[in-house]
Amino acid sequence: MLTLPSREDFHHAAAYRAAGELAEAGVKFAFGTGSYQNVRLVPYEAAISVAWGLPRDRAIRAATLDAAEILGVADHVGSLQSGKLANLIIVDGDPLELRTPLPRVFIAGRDVGPNNKHLTLYERFSSRPAASSR
Repeated sequence: MLTLPSREDFHHAAAYRAAGELAEAGVKFAFGTGSYQNVRLVPYEAAISVAWGLPRDRAIRAATLDAAEILGVADHVGSLQSGKLANLIIVDGDPLELRTPLPRVFIAGRDVGPNNKHLTLYERFSSRPAASSR
C-alpha cells in the first residue's frame, strides 16, 4: 500500500485504490505490512483505502475477520465471539484516524494498557528543550 506504483505508467493512486477494486470485484483480501515492525500501520493502510473508495465496514473487516479467514485461524481469532481469543483495542474516536487515542489494549483477554516503545520515547523526550540553531 505505501509503495510507489510498480510501473511508470500507473496512476499514483493505483495502490490506494486496489482494496476498493478488490472489494467491488468480490475478492476477499486483508491488509498486511510484510513485517511485524510495521504492523502498527495496518489501520492507516485501511484508512487510506477508505479515502480512495473502499467502504469503511469492508476496511474494518479486511483488518479483522477476513484476515483471520485468509490465514485459516478464524475459528480462534478475527471476531468477538465466545470461545475465541480476545485481542481487542478500545479507542476514543475513529480507529482509522492516526491521532485517535488508544486508552486500552487487551491481548488474550488480558489488559496490557496502551504503553509501547513509541509512547515511552515521546514522554521521555517531549519535555526536552528544543535544540538551538547555530
